[in-house]
Amino acid sequence: MYGITGDDIYNFDETGFQMGVFGTAKIGTSAEREGRAFLKQPGNPQRDTVVEAVNSSGWNVPPMVILARSNMTAAI
Repeated sequence: MYGITGDDIYNFDETGFQMGVFGTAKIGTSAEREGRAFLKQPGNPQRDTVVEAVNSSGWNVPPMVILARSNMTAAI
């Protein structure tokens, strides 16, 4: 009807993660807690993101990493 094909319909997923050393991290949970445990890392950790998209025809955009930076030129 509108000319929308499978190539035009995408599913976009993202997930966040922390970079860094987890040797000094603390993991906390309880026996009653459902789901995942939480992780406490000392300092001020940055969260980065990975994104991926795939269309309904099976073609996908390669995964991309999005880094949290306030001044990109200084990070390069």
